[in-house]
Amino acid sequence: MLEGVSVHTTSEISGLVPINPSSDAYLLPGKRRRPRKAALFTPREIEVLEWVAKGKTDWQTAQILFISRKTVNYHVERAKRKLQVPTRVQAVLAAVDMGLMPSFQQQ
Repeated sequence: MLEGVSVHTTSEISGLVPINPSSDAYLLPGKRRRPRKAALFTPREIEVLEWVAKGKTDWQTAQILFISRKTVNYHVERAKRKLQVPTRVQAVLAAVDMGLMPSFQQQ
């Protein structure tokens, strides 16, 4: 073990909020409200998030969907804003958690 480094379990770290009870992913607490599922997301936003979840870049997703890279980025950014998360990974996790991407649901 490294000197001067302390190890904590997630239960010992206060202030972290689990994204999903069965997940090891955590978000910092805040005044984050859950958006309503159906009313907020366009089919294209969900489609783009599914490609992000599969590890595709904006350029690769643009080639697959026959749209520009900037348009892909626009849809990702709108989804992140609607989900109130700062990163693409958190957007995908939140979308899966909300049931927006059924093909990625845990069984």
